[in-house]
Formats: sequence, structure tokens, C-alpha cells
Amino acid sequence: MLLTLEKLWAYDGNKRADLVTSNVTTLMTDIVKPIAVFLVSKPLDNEPSINGAAPYNRYNFDQGGEETALAQLTRLMNDVFSQFPEASKGPLKTVQGAVESLIDLSTL
Repeated sequence: MLLTLEKLWAYDGNKRADLVTSNVTTLMTDIVKPIAVFLVSKPLDNEPSINGAAPYNRYNFDQGGEETALAQLTRLMNDVFSQFPEASKGPLKTVQGAVESLIDLSTL
């Protein structure tokens, strides 16, 4: 069962807030930053003299299915590693562990 924002942020001491803060910190520093570094080092297919850019757009996870957002993120990262195996040894080597360290907030 997925949590609503009201339930997630309902006061329960600092427990939920600490879990959310921990997840956000891990996402931003240990996942988004290495992905951005990786992307800006990859030349574009159609213009090899220009490197990619880090997309900081909001990603909408599929909330209608049975797969949680964390499970979707894990699957997406596994897809990245299968498409770019060299990335798992380079700039993205710590990302997989960071994703695995996230707490699935839908289980709270």
C-alpha cells in the first residue's frame, strides 16, 4: 500500500521525518550527483563534440502498478548498468549501493 503525503508526514515523533530526510540526502548526494557527473561526461550520439547534461526534471513514478517507487528506481538503475556496464566501475560505482540503502517509505 502506498502512503499518502498526509500519512507520511503525520507526526510520529521524528521517525518519519528522519527517514525521509535520510532518503532525500542519499538521493541527492549519492545518486543524483554521480548520475549528473556521468551524464556530463558522455558525448551525445548525434553531436559527439557536445556532452550530455544532467536532467533535473521531476520523474513521475508509476503509482498505479504494484511496483513501489523504490522498486522502479532499482529496476531503472539496473537498466542503466546493463546499457552502460563501464559506468558501474566508474562514476556510478557507488550508486547501486546507495539505491540499495534507501528505505522503502511505502512500507512504513
